[in-house]
Amino acid sequence: MNELFKLPKQLPKSPGKIPMFRATRFSSMSSRDEKYQAALARRLRAAQRSFGISGEPTFEGARLVLRSENESLEIYQPSDSLWWTNHGLAYQEKIPVGARLPDEARARKLSSALLEGHNIDIALASVRSVTFVEADVQERNAKPHSVRTAIDINYGFALADHPVMGPGAKIKVTFTCDDTPTQLIYFWRVPAKAPAAGAISVTTALERFMRDPAFFRLRNKEASVEIHKVTFGYYAMTPTEFQRMYVPVWAIDVTCQTRELRHDFRRYVVAVDKSPEDAKLADAVANPRVCRMF
Repeated sequence: MNELFKLPKQLPKSPGKIPMFRATRFSSMSSRDEKYQAALARRLRAAQRSFGISGEPTFEGARLVLRSENESLEIYQPSDSLWWTNHGLAYQEKIPVGARLPDEARARKLSSALLEGHNIDIALASVRSVTFVEADVQERNAKPHSVRTAIDINYGFALADHPVMGPGAKIKVTFTCDDTPTQLIYFWRVPAKAPAAGAISVTTALERFMRDPAFFRLRNKEASVEIHKVTFGYYAMTPTEFQRMYVPVWAIDVTCQTRELRHDFRRYVVAVDKSPEDAKLADAVANPRVCRMF
């Protein structure tokens, strides 16, 4: 291994043959695809009934957006995702005197009930964290202080007991005082099993990472690249992108440090060893250029 790079003491075992998962049942999101357009119309009607927002949506890029006086509902066309917000209560800077937020245990129960009430399946999701939203306030001549204004319940997803990473795999439910929901973010693509594939080893993934041209100009005496953690999982693209398959990846958490700068980042090495042409034919990625590392 190159002396520029510092590896963790232990590396995870390679998973060998891995299950693959389709991220869509459609070949495209073309306006000429009747099955896709019919499914999108059904999603829109179901969401309108569930959240109680009527009217005609506006087309804003990859989203269909419904608005009422205080609420908005965004339907993401390329995925199964949605984002509902009560703008009258979300992002508020204070709550009424004497009002209380739900505690963590109650917030978990409230979020589960809210998701179930909107027919959102969380069988593959679990709570990863519960955090409080805080705002800095200042009253008259007093010193500024932080006030809790809401509580977030954050979910992550897993496939075949491996985490799903990336911006397209999360749920966030937000509550304010009196157990009132203010926001529901659901970013996900309902998966379907596909033929299994062989995964590259963690060693191969690290070798490809270290051959990245971004490191070519770094010298041992002037810089270091410390790899903190390597994790196997699946990658979900942003919900505004069309994605055919959940991409198996090795996620590499890194700190790159020179005399002047420190940079913490994560790099993904695709764990299915396919050429760009093979990846495209197998529908492994919508964009075959993203078939090795990103």
